[in-house]
Amino acid sequence: IVLSEARADVFAPMNQFKKTFPYVVLITFCVVLLASVIQIRKSLFPIEILRKATLKVAEGDFDSQVKIESGDEFEVLAKSFNGMSQKIKEGQALLVHSAKLTAFGQMAAGIVHEVNQPLTSIYGLIQIALREEQTGEGGKRMERAKGVVERLMEILSRFRSFARRSDL
Repeated sequence: IVLSEARADVFAPMNQFKKTFPYVVLITFCVVLLASVIQIRKSLFPIEILRKATLKVAEGDFDSQVKIESGDEFEVLAKSFNGMSQKIKEGQALLVHSAKLTAFGQMAAGIVHEVNQPLTSIYGLIQIALREEQTGEGGKRMERAKGVVERLMEILSRFRSFARRSDL
């Protein structure tokens, strides 16, 4: 076999490839590394925002809203987080209101008890006075007083039964 070209000319492209290949590999590695860092930061940034927002919610700040406009599942997750935070805020308000109503009910039950005790004594005294011979205006007044006391006792009884039903 006769070679018409010199050996150096034939191997010149291969020698050139040997020289440029490490640079191509290094540049490719740098591009892949840069793209990876950008993608990782793109994923970690929304996660960090959500983490900080969860800490705020855990501290009781239900008004903090997460704003992520990435057009991907992180944006959907942020919207879900905001909805959850709002529902927790509403639930917290209902719990506070319920606790206030419970305290009011307990206070009212105590007041009913305290008012009912002297009212029962007054009722008993009116009955004793009516057994004694009352005539004329005095008897009519005692009957009226007895009716008013009975009415008050009925109101207190209904209030007490209402307070018991709310404990269920």
